[in-house]
Amino acid sequence: MSARPPTLRVGASGWNYPDWRGRFYPPDLRAADYLEFYSGHFDTTEVNYSFCHLPSPATHEKWPSQAPPGRAAKAPAPESC
Repeated sequence: MSARPPTLRVGASGWNYPDWRGRFYPPDLRAADYLEFYSGHFDTTEVNYSFCHLPSPATHEKWPSQAPPGRAAKAPAPESC
């Protein structure tokens, strides 16, 4: 039985960066659509938002629907923990 090769995932430490508009994101893309666009190029991201703020249940439920199946996200525990 052969060992399964490791999976390498490449992504950024977030997706909601206004400075990326016009450089990575199209200039006319709404910020609400950044995650969906980002997910078409990278298969993982870090959810930095959760480090400083605890996301509402609605926000937490919305994120997976904005990315294709099989994408990964790392959400750090809030700093207050």
